[in-house]
Amino acid sequence: MRYTKDLNSGTTGQIANRREDCAWVLHSLLFLLVLWIGGAAPAAAQTDGPSRRHAPSIVYVSNGAGGITEINSANNSVIATAPFKENVTGVAITPDGRRMYAADGDAGQVVVFDTATDVPLASIATGIAGEHRSVAITPDGAFVYVASQFSNTLTVIATATNTVVKSIPMNGEPIWVTFSPDGSRAYVSNQTGNTLSVVSTAAQAVIATVPGFACPFHSAFTNDGRYLFVSSQCDNAVKVLNPQTNGIVKAIPTGPIPRKIAFTPDGARAYVTNFGGNTVDVLDVWAQTNLSTPITVGINPWGMAMSPEGKAYVANFGDNTISVIESSTNSVTATLPARSNPEDVAVSTKARPRILNYSFQAIDPPGAVSARAFDINSSGAITGTFSTSGANGLAHGFLRSPNGVYTTIDVPGAIATQPLGINDRGVIVGQYFVAPGIAHGFQRATNGTIITLDFPGAADTSPLGINARGDIVGAYDTGDQSTAIGFLLRNGIFTSFEEPNAAPSQTQPNGINNEGLITGLFVDPAGSIHGFLLRGTNYTTLDFPGSDATLGWKTNDEGVTVGQYATNFPSHGFLFDGRGFLSFDYPDSRNSGLRGINESGKVVGLYRFPGSDTFHAFVAAPKREEE
Repeated sequence: MRYTKDLNSGTTGQIANRREDCAWVLHSLLFLLVLWIGGAAPAAAQTDGPSRRHAPSIVYVSNGAGGITEINSANNSVIATAPFKENVTGVAITPDGRRMYAADGDAGQVVVFDTATDVPLASIATGIAGEHRSVAITPDGAFVYVASQFSNTLTVIATATNTVVKSIPMNGEPIWVTFSPDGSRAYVSNQTGNTLSVVSTAAQAVIATVPGFACPFHSAFTNDGRYLFVSSQCDNAVKVLNPQTNGIVKAIPTGPIPRKIAFTPDGARAYVTNFGGNTVDVLDVWAQTNLSTPITVGINPWGMAMSPEGKAYVANFGDNTISVIESSTNSVTATLPARSNPEDVAVSTKARPRILNYSFQAIDPPGAVSARAFDINSSGAITGTFSTSGANGLAHGFLRSPNGVYTTIDVPGAIATQPLGINDRGVIVGQYFVAPGIAHGFQRATNGTIITLDFPGAADTSPLGINARGDIVGAYDTGDQSTAIGFLLRNGIFTSFEEPNAAPSQTQPNGINNEGLITGLFVDPAGSIHGFLLRGTNYTTLDFPGSDATLGWKTNDEGVTVGQYATNFPSHGFLFDGRGFLSFDYPDSRNSGLRGINESGKVVGLYRFPGSDTFHAFVAAPKREEE
């Protein structure tokens, strides 16, 4: 494995076999693994979102290359990206807002998420790999229907147990499922069969087949339930079905390759995405006519959903954006970033992501081009690194006081100084470099006095965390810069240790709380990265569910651990409270990582916006109940 970084040139060695888009690199010759993520320069501060008391609608956008984008409709901020490794071809939220079902087009499965935490809870096998599948949930929330295109099946999943209870044979590549308002019928679009199958949900069997379509895709009931509008891709029309007779009563011309349909809150108009025309058509529902006022959006608009506030969110598959249409003016009011190839869109008024309970602030020091925050103590003092010469320039340390005053920290004679931990007394530890690839540890007292702190006989030393008693943890190597051995410094005595499941010399402790609980990361013999917790002599492995890599960084005295995980891409921060995880992203970022947490639950870390290789520091605080 290759973990080196040249601090002068900024070149990095990357973990073998990882996608370049993941951009996992080590920040130093040791294991100090930092995420290089993407975006434009941040504003001085970002705060967001209403509290739970005034929670907005949440918009979910599935992405063909992985990840589910989540948008706060109150301000169109991307609040999170649910972790997903493969192509997400469909997404649906249960009526109570507690669960999300996401269809995996690559692995032949449906993944169930907790919407509050963005943690995957279960994987359910359906169909075969490499096919489009969509998901729909019955109005009572009891069942999920999965249409699998090439398997020609309609799979029924019971949400109470997340198990398959029925597999219904279909014909002609089923591509979409829509339920009648009362839940008694499911209407399945058979894309190459040019038909609509009508399924009795009580019998879980096909009871009718309706012809007359040309490559049907999506369908949606009018708000009053009288008609089913069906997009007919190959003859560029929306067909209007009378569900009482299963007869087509009208064909409304549209732009090329119509796909998703959404109705305005008053039900008077329907919007239709034209995948082949880069437009959204506006239909008069009552007159069943096209108003001939197409709205230009992004390239290849695919999915769409309407919020109760009357905003249509359009997934533009071809240019990786989301267009927001204000239905009162039929105008695009915002264009938001998505992951690669956004497809399906769903809206929930009941989902309550816990990330909305935090306020965020970017905290780059004045004049900094890039920055990272590494730790925060109980008084709110924050330490980290920054550069004034580019995203990969030489680093200075910083101390940010609780009232926002910055102090630069540079070890005399060092070409780079990197503070990595701070305790409740204000003592800072970290590493510094006097030449590329030569690292020494340091300790900075509250009066600014700095001493060198090296493990005896080590070639390189990196102290990473310190508690109020002065116990220090970190890592060192003996000359091989691809290795790291953990150490604990207590009462002036160094003790080395390695996680029992780690490959030799592949353990990095990152933090120690006032109770002596140590957190960190290790690499196993197969090359996978895991987090760990060490209490006394008892180790616990820490893996975010479904992740490719998990890194533990710091733990507060309440036992809440923060860190970072990756699912192929993107990468996210996390909190772990001993019972479960919370995925944690900085708003509108492409990637995020958490590095420190204090006793009041404030967290610090780093993020990048889409389209940039520059990283920035942030602090996030739990909101008070009245906010």
